Amino acid sequence: MVATVKSLEGRPIEEYAYQLGRHWGIGEKSRNNGALLIVAPNEKKVRIEVGYGLEGTITDAYSSRVIRDHIAPAFQRQQYAQGLNAAADAASRAAIEVLETLPPSAELAMAYAAQAPVQLIRRDTPPAASSSAAANAQPTPAP
Repeated sequence: MVATVKSLEGRPIEEYAYQLGRHWGIGEKSRNNGALLIVAPNEKKVRIEVGYGLEGTITDAYSSRVIRDHIAPAFQRQQYAQGLNAAADAASRAAIEVLETLPPSAELAMAYAAQAPVQLIRRDTPPAASSSAAANAQPTPAP
């Protein structure tokens, strides 16, 4: 999931991303496998937040490399869609590496999941806002 926010409202991006992911219920609760790329352009902050179920695949070091090598250079050139697409490609490569170690039935499930389009959500209200505001946030197709 990719989200842009107008403001972090003075909170650290790590806290904001964690709370937003929990508030929206990203990923499967039983597997804790949600992933969120959050962009706060006004504060010039970007973070990739993952659930515990993905920490072995998308590590903090890997996330930092994706931001440093793909997202930040594109954003500096004001090529935001290119940066987000590069991040999605990098995440897909990480998923493929995991697929190579899975049994065939799990591999088919992962391949199907990989075909799902990335959803971009623009949210102008913080995760602490009312649940009705969260319900009104609409996913939009990836660029």
